[in-house]
Amino acid sequence: MSKKVDASYRFCLMGEPKATLIDDMGNPWCEVHRLRHDLMNWGKAHKWPLINAQAPEETVDIAKKRNRFYAVGEGYTLWFTACTIGTDHFMETLGATVFTPDS
Repeated sequence: MSKKVDASYRFCLMGEPKATLIDDMGNPWCEVHRLRHDLMNWGKAHKWPLINAQAPEETVDIAKKRNRFYAVGEGYTLWFTACTIGTDHFMETLGATVFTPDS
């Protein structure tokens, strides 16, 4: 669930102007980075688990630094680090892994 953004949040954690979302830990995010916001909320709701994620082979491009296998470790700090410095491909792969009907 997103909270209302306080006027003091001018930027999201990724440096984009106009934060419009606040995750359950109070971190500001913009619409461009909604997936990262949603992943932080999912992580909290599931007690920050260890997740191994595998990207579909057709999305892998080593030249563009797109890996096939990703992981995020247990705990808030590792989830926060992954969601703030992880590549977009990592976030998309993690999202596809955790936001499935059986997750």
